Amino acid sequence: MSLDAALVDRIVREHRAGLTFTAISARLHREGVASPNGRPWHTKTVRRIYNAATRGGLA
Repeated sequence: MSLDAALVDRIVREHRAGLTFTAISARLHREGVASPNGRPWHTKTVRRIYNAATRGGLA
């Protein structure tokens, strides 16, 4: 699973700005942004990316 740094940053910024993981996943899907697994965006996927970024010291 390879993620673009800009996408990870976007997820972190949007969540910190108050958007829910559900709202972020809906936005990404609506905008046609490809998910890591090629399937539609899911709340759990966004949450995992956010948690990995913030716990891993990436954000």
